[in-house]
Amino acid sequence: MKIIIAQTAGFCMGVRRVVDLAVDTASAETQGNVYTLGPLIHNKQTMEMLYKRGVQTIESDNVPSSKSTVMVRAHGVPPKILNDYEERGHKIIDGTCPKVKTVHKVIQKYRRQGYSIIITGDEGHAEVIGLQGYAGDKGYLIGSVDDIKKLPSLQKICLVSQTTFDRKVVDSIAEKIKTAFSDSEIVIRKTICSATDKRQEETEQLAREVDAMIVDGGKHSANTLRLAALSKKYSSVCLHIETESEIDWDKISHCNTVRITAGASTPNWMIK
Repeated sequence: MKIIIAQTAGFCMGVRRVVDLAVDTASAETQGNVYTLGPLIHNKQTMEMLYKRGVQTIESDNVPSSKSTVMVRAHGVPPKILNDYEERGHKIIDGTCPKVKTVHKVIQKYRRQGYSIIITGDEGHAEVIGLQGYAGDKGYLIGSVDDIKKLPSLQKICLVSQTTFDRKVVDSIAEKIKTAFSDSEIVIRKTICSATDKRQEETEQLAREVDAMIVDGGKHSANTLRLAALSKKYSSVCLHIETESEIDWDKISHCNTVRITAGASTPNWMIK
């Protein structure tokens, strides 16, 4: 059996940055644990590693009353939450992915200019909650072309997307918005992360060429779930696993070529 590992598999820049930041912060912290507002990334094995180093996950409304070190995860948080913790005197370590930060800045810029902000993304996703926080009452969340008909009449529109959203869905939504709001002023900003775009493109291409695809990554990771969906669409055999113990050997025993890809929050040691 030939085993091929995708070139784009594993930690993206934003995830690697926030994990390194958490490890460094925990190593330097002398006054207790480091708290993260929700899971730092969507990978259970990495979170277990960080927990052993003193990095604890808490909900945003459960930060200790005493001054603490609080980390913002790669997905970012609404600005109100960040401001609240700073006012309470907590030390803030901002681990927001720079690509997500860029979307925040785009939203702020066009909101100030009077645009309504249409966000394409997964409802309830951590990054999307942060984007909605920056858009405020000017924001509208949609997840499909069908959702466009639920939008009110809008004169000035800025379209952005969750950085890990499906690029083809975003392109379809953008074209439909141009038609549905033909008399409106429309700005379309393609904010899908280039690493996400390349990962999806590579997965789609190579799923057609191998006997089986193994997608390694968290079952709650949006970008990993999209890779699994793409793999299942184009490959007759696809396994979405978190650890090697989940491999279904019967399904791949007849395969000559197996390709392994992984989500942006999957560490190299899991891939290996």
